[in-house]
Amino acid sequence: EALAQRLVNGQLSWAEATDRLRAEYERAGDADDAIRVARALASEYRYAAQPYLDAARVALAAGRPADALGFARAAYARRETAESAKLVATLTLRTGDVSAAVPYLERAEALAPQDRDVRGALAAARMLPRLEADRQRTPRDTAVLHRLALAYALAQQVAGARDALAALLAVAPG
Repeated sequence: EALAQRLVNGQLSWAEATDRLRAEYERAGDADDAIRVARALASEYRYAAQPYLDAARVALAAGRPADALGFARAAYARRETAESAKLVATLTLRTGDVSAAVPYLERAEALAPQDRDVRGALAAARMLPRLEADRQRTPRDTAVLHRLALAYALAQQVAGARDALAALLAVAPG
């Protein structure tokens, strides 16, 4: 109600009021309405990436990673930033599609070369195919299993990291 009054009285622009409404829905845990409002902002401001980044964040928090990835890609298409490239890469990595994430990681690194998380994820993503092949050749090699678990973790591959750690513990318990 206070938002509506401030909007009508000219104290807030439509965009400010709408974004505050989205934030309030997000705080209240109402992901569907928060995303609906973010999409309305994205529709009104066709040049702005932020509404899609907001929708991606809300969808991810709501346990909807596929929706989050779609919104992140839409944000990246509107404005290529280190943040949007990193988000698309991270969400793509979480789907398990490492090769599809690499170009986004490379772009994020080019846009933000000081970002250690991006550099680590990119290095891990590039190393995973070789480490997976090494594991096939030497499945009980603790050094390979250790590096593989670390690379999976850096590349947001939680299931792979758990599997490699379980294999490492089976080979070298304690």
